[in-house]
Amino acid sequence: MKCKNSLLFIVLFAIYSCSTLASAACNLSVSKRWAKTELVIDAFSQGPNCKNAAVGLVFRNAEGAVVYDYISAAVYVGTFTTLSRSPVKTQGEMHNALVDWIATANSSIKLDTMKDFPEWKSGAESPDTTKPSEFPFTVDSEITREDYLKWQQQNRPVFCFVQGLESAKCLVLTREKTLVEIGIQSFPG
Repeated sequence: MKCKNSLLFIVLFAIYSCSTLASAACNLSVSKRWAKTELVIDAFSQGPNCKNAAVGLVFRNAEGAVVYDYISAAVYVGTFTTLSRSPVKTQGEMHNALVDWIATANSSIKLDTMKDFPEWKSGAESPDTTKPSEFPFTVDSEITREDYLKWQQQNRPVFCFVQGLESAKCLVLTREKTLVEIGIQSFPG
């Protein structure tokens, strides 16, 4: 999945960068250091206008190397829509949405470290999601119970960001300084 997103990012970036359109009305970017880590998160939009922009996140290590990336059409990411689901239309709205995407990603979800995630009991196929929850969590199918418990024991940092209209993707920063997609946090509705 990461390679597919990377290839999509490269293709979209090349198309928009080489475009001869006079109006680069929605080519914006913001950056933030991820607290308690050495990673920097770049959020960007690129498109002929904000309504039709692609948006992306790039996580970089201390050397500036990309360790994770994500890209989507803005209209498919909840952060870039209003309550009425109309997409952002102006540079000001887009700038504010980009800032919100990386600044408040975990504030509404309350998942800052692996200790905030549900227990994964011995013999269970996945973490305990039987308790009623307004925001159910689904672990990624490639995550093993052993890794999940190791990251919980190490209390590894987690970054969750809105990746659709009804969910957030959660990443864990491993001791090896890699980002791993841990799972999806659903929103109510």
